[in-house]
Amino acid sequence: GANITIIIDWKTLTTGVPGRLDGQYSGLLPRTTIDRLLCDSKITRVITGPDSKPLDVGRTTRTWSAAQRAAITARDDGCTWPGCEAPPAWCDIHHHQHWQHGGKTCIENGCMLCSHHHHFLHRHPDWTTTFENQVLRVYRPDGTRLHPNPWLN
Repeated sequence: GANITIIIDWKTLTTGVPGRLDGQYSGLLPRTTIDRLLCDSKITRVITGPDSKPLDVGRTTRTWSAAQRAAITARDDGCTWPGCEAPPAWCDIHHHQHWQHGGKTCIENGCMLCSHHHHFLHRHPDWTTTFENQVLRVYRPDGTRLHPNPWLN
């Protein structure tokens, strides 16, 4: 099959305006045309924000774009590990559901972790996390939750 990139811009997401093909001047494509083109094709999804910068590239890359990093930085404002106050400049963006296990490179699957906590999670698979509503919760190997205030642990 063909390799097709469909651009889904902010207007498409918020108003239902049809998408467009990348790399071709095709104008807006009706849903029926998109469905026909996607039949037996490899799909690359690109979702852009109001400023037309990419926010979500699906599974095509595991590298965070500058726009995604900016959005996650604005939301998290530093390390999301309970009790950690590391600023954004000291942080990496962590795939909550790991990319190699099917996790997407999208804002909803990314959180800021300082280098120490990011490496800690990858070195200690017996520690688990949840990431609901973009809030990271960390659990010790015995299942107890790491409290957001480290002084209360």
